[in-house]
Amino acid sequence: MAFTSHGMVLGWYFCVVALLVTAVKGNDTPRGPRFSRTPPPSVSFSNSSGATIDCAAEGDPLPTVRWITEIGDQVRSDVSHLVHDRYDGSLVFVPFRSEDFRRDVHDTTYRCKASNSVGTIISPPVKVKAALSKSNYEMRFESDKHVIRGNAALLQCPVP
Repeated sequence: MAFTSHGMVLGWYFCVVALLVTAVKGNDTPRGPRFSRTPPPSVSFSNSSGATIDCAAEGDPLPTVRWITEIGDQVRSDVSHLVHDRYDGSLVFVPFRSEDFRRDVHDTTYRCKASNSVGTIISPPVKVKAALSKSNYEMRFESDKHVIRGNAALLQCPVP
């Protein structure tokens, strides 16, 4: 294809104008955060298994995802051996011993919070409930009851 010098100049101007329009129309407009993955309304888990609750958000600039308690405080670093928020926005409950159960950590409500320079959004509440499992149950029944032969008896088996 042959171009005259006049056609080359026009083509060059058209290319420069197209690039400028693309730059102006590009994604330079900041966008507030929007959840791309929301946490479930409730999570139950065993102390021996732990759990991970996912939350992710998008926006421009990329939002920071943090977890807050039911009173609005950020998840505390002093309980990181029990629960911590991960770099990807997940809330991780670490497996723990029964004696390390804490109601304010393992039986409470959390919310996912995503923030950028445009704004902040907060997820619906997530009710968390940890069930304690104990591996060594001592099962016994009380045998000090007297029953007349041929009658029914009720044997109680208290579980500690």
